[in-house]
Amino acid sequence: MLSVPALPPEPREAIALVSKMHSETLFSGIIGSSLGGYYSMYLHRKYGLPAALVNPAAKPYELLVDYIGINTNMYTGEQYEIKAEHMEQLLELKVDRSDLVLSQLFLLTESDDETLDYRQAAENLVGARMYLSRGGDHSYTHFSAHLPAIKNFFDGILLKS
Repeated sequence: MLSVPALPPEPREAIALVSKMHSETLFSGIIGSSLGGYYSMYLHRKYGLPAALVNPAAKPYELLVDYIGINTNMYTGEQYEIKAEHMEQLLELKVDRSDLVLSQLFLLTESDDETLDYRQAAENLVGARMYLSRGGDHSYTHFSAHLPAIKNFFDGILLKS
């Protein structure tokens, strides 16, 4: 079953929503992009889920400080508020590298991401499966071209279990 939930802006609420969804359907894997990639590493550790991480935020508690206040969702136009307390919640979700099962992670990132420094995720995930490409941007312009590789990654993990 494929699900793409609209996550609330508060990190605790976002994790609670995805955790509830997982308890109801038992995900076999998770794909997260940007902040969703950060959340996916937490969910990977908490539930043992294999994860594909697309241009994941490595340190959103530092990155999002500049966005505290009212923001607009670039896809829906909906306004939401990022609060200083959200940075603390994000820090609570930080996963130590030693808690990751690197063989169950697939990092996909592009070097010209205008929002994140791709090297932060790449350095933290040395040992994971990776596809690092030159160019692109934060939207991961080549996502659809990599869907077969993502599917193969998950298929390989599921076959081993």
